[in-house]
Amino acid sequence: MTGNTKDQIGKLLTEKSREFSGNNRIELTAKNIGDDLYISRNLASQYLNELVKEEKAVKINSWPICFLSREELEKNYRVHLEKITYQSFEELLDVLEQTGTRDFARAIGYNGSLGYCIEQCKSAIGYPGHGIPILLCGENGVGKNFLVQLMFEYAVNREVVPKEEEVVWMNCSDYQNKPEKFRELLAVQQGKRLMVFENLDRLPPEEQELLLPLLTEGLDERGRRLVFTASEKTERKILDSLLRQIPIVLQIPSLDERSPEEREELIVSCFYKESLKLHKDIYISKRVLQAFMNYHFEGNIRQFRNSIAICCANALMRQNGEHIQVMLYHLSEDMIASLPMAEEKTEDETLIPIRGYQHENGLDSYFNILSQILNQFEQLETEKNWNDFVKQSYYCVKGYYDYLVFRKIYANGKLKAVQMVVEDVIGSVSKKYNITLSTNWGIVITRLIYQQIQNYVQISGWEEQHKKELNYLEHRLTENFPKAALVVKDLAKAVRDNLDLDPGISARILLTLEIMQYDRDIHENDMYGLIICHGYSTASSIADSVNEILDSRVFEAIDMPLDSNVVEVVQNVKRHIRNLPGIKNLLLLTDTGSLEDIDIRLDDVSNINIGIINNVSTALALEVGSRMLQREEPEQIIREAVLAGNPKGRLIKKVQKEAAIIFVSESGIRSAERMKKLFDESMPRILPIQSIVYDYYDLVKNQESAEIFQKYDVLCMIGVFNPKLKEVPFIALEDMISGNSLERLEGIFRNYLNEEEIQQFESNFLKNFTLENVVQYLTILNAPALLNMVEAAMQTLQKHMHRQLGGRTICGLYIHICCLIERLVTKAEITSVEYENFENEHREFIDMMQSSFEEICSHYGVKLPIGEIAYVYDYIKNDNREEEF
Repeated sequence: MTGNTKDQIGKLLTEKSREFSGNNRIELTAKNIGDDLYISRNLASQYLNELVKEEKAVKINSWPICFLSREELEKNYRVHLEKITYQSFEELLDVLEQTGTRDFARAIGYNGSLGYCIEQCKSAIGYPGHGIPILLCGENGVGKNFLVQLMFEYAVNREVVPKEEEVVWMNCSDYQNKPEKFRELLAVQQGKRLMVFENLDRLPPEEQELLLPLLTEGLDERGRRLVFTASEKTERKILDSLLRQIPIVLQIPSLDERSPEEREELIVSCFYKESLKLHKDIYISKRVLQAFMNYHFEGNIRQFRNSIAICCANALMRQNGEHIQVMLYHLSEDMIASLPMAEEKTEDETLIPIRGYQHENGLDSYFNILSQILNQFEQLETEKNWNDFVKQSYYCVKGYYDYLVFRKIYANGKLKAVQMVVEDVIGSVSKKYNITLSTNWGIVITRLIYQQIQNYVQISGWEEQHKKELNYLEHRLTENFPKAALVVKDLAKAVRDNLDLDPGISARILLTLEIMQYDRDIHENDMYGLIICHGYSTASSIADSVNEILDSRVFEAIDMPLDSNVVEVVQNVKRHIRNLPGIKNLLLLTDTGSLEDIDIRLDDVSNINIGIINNVSTALALEVGSRMLQREEPEQIIREAVLAGNPKGRLIKKVQKEAAIIFVSESGIRSAERMKKLFDESMPRILPIQSIVYDYYDLVKNQESAEIFQKYDVLCMIGVFNPKLKEVPFIALEDMISGNSLERLEGIFRNYLNEEEIQQFESNFLKNFTLENVVQYLTILNAPALLNMVEAAMQTLQKHMHRQLGGRTICGLYIHICCLIERLVTKAEITSVEYENFENEHREFIDMMQSSFEEICSHYGVKLPIGEIAYVYDYIKNDNREEEF
């Protein structure tokens, strides 16, 4: 049955792949094939991956992962596919559509370290008309001439230039001391359409000037294509006047700057070419491979290639069998001496066959397991079984970690330096969160971070391509495993601070899953200890002593100077709480005095049970900390602490409230609803925070006693006029428009959004909350025209008052008055405000307002009511530029 099912999958793959083309990208996923053959997705995936291993199927690591028949692709496109795994359909099509002449695809690293350079080369040589002059810079032996050859090969394949067109190569170093010879040759060749000037930096300045006409004067409508190369730094050796005429200047990476994967591929490629020359199979030892991976070649790829040829020649002289075995003693003395001593546990006498060598592409494996995890997560969203998801994801990751630790070859010096930093970071984080992260895990995270360093561009590109799915997965992991996510957040921050490397979202997801596997109960540890005492360092001394004795960071500390304000301490406690997502129980150990009743001042903190134990001492903290490590319930801890001595203790259980942001407007509910809609559109995704429109006047009247605060944990209020509630932060709409509130909003969302989502929110926010856009949302009138008239009226009003209002006040008034005009037009003015005294006391201001807004009132056919003028007066009165007028 197994054979029949697998054969059926192969047959279906062949039939479907016949329809594949650049315009018809058939998505043959494990799920689609499983549905067609009435088998499970997992079984289909198993057989498909077996076909890939047998090189009968091609795998595309898109999302979801797709498969195609290799035989059908090769038959239809008349090519031989050397690879069977591709990162995208674009990469596959790029190879297929070369029809055997791959030009740039022949360059190792064409989709890696050379990717940007090659894209620029394509742009330069393929630009319509005469192309774009280009200069390739780099050390000797990096492959500049090879790239130039590929440029012209690409131009011929794309039919940009005729195949028979002659390419003129002029090596400027040959004419360094023969300027007359160069002038003569240039005069003969300057009519050619394809010209290459090698080592431009070796040409004397006088002769460099002769090249300027070639760059500024075209032959005809077809023009000429010019390519230059240089080995030295261009600013020192090439004329500025010449450089200004060369739009594209590229720096080709040295061999040391290539990724380990590319370097390994270069080694195998060079040995394979020697094998073809000698008509013999070549085998190399793992130490030889390691030597070529680590050695610094001054002459870059040229010296690298020559060294391989020499060691093959040395091995050939000592050949005993039909094939050649290249061992470490066949290498040069310098290479042997530079190789570190082998560790006993890594010795392996197995030789590596060059023919048929399958290069293990770490990035392919990395992207593959991430795609599998995303596929499993998609299934999880239907089945809701997180335990199965964590287990299956770990199985996916484990094989890749084995590759990172045991099979991948590294440049040891740099890796060890990274590992030393990582070990310190892991030790600190493990102690802080009382979790056990083994030595092996430290090796894994080191390799993972090192991979990020080596392949930052490729990994960042993949993450950008799958940004939406990765962000949502990280969000759901944080929701379900908040403590594990918090540990990873601290790890990422420590790595960023110590290595100047920000671990990407894919690494953070893998680390979260790995931590869950190492410490399965980590998400259950939802208790946090905080010691607060009077004195310069009393609390810190107790916390440090207890943490050291318990060998775990159980307590944090807040030292309260004797003359400090308790309100400041309460705010400090609240900041600690905000930075601890997922914490359900907080144990506060305080000394006597004003701190005994601190829980009263924390009454507005919701969703966290707060335990208070007074009369703290080192012995008491040690007892409480021990019980916290044993995961005892907070009630039990407090009860035992009271029985053991004479402290007072109590537990205040908080009602679970849903987080919310409320939108208010003195202009009415409709304006608040529009404000809410604009804000919601700025969010990168739906959050577990309610956006609620609420009556402004109810807040003014009832303050913190308003009904909404009984039901919701209100994070902030957003509006134009401030209801002035003491405990709830208010964010003014004018501050949002100016960008001044962005940092405060990011602080609120920091526990709900990751770094990438914060950046997306910031981008959306700055785009949406412009003055014109806000007015457009809040009113039904023509926003640009309305704003122009309001601006003119406000300028007149400021002249009448003989004062210049602050930018914040001006912005707020623009919004309020635009809404005011709309309400007057729609007959929705405010009638509930008493303004009789205002009319008697501020007649002069009323006259100034009516005079300043005469034109706009006439245009819209409205009249400013005294109540509305009173609102404007109150707003101006609060302007911080001057005292009350």
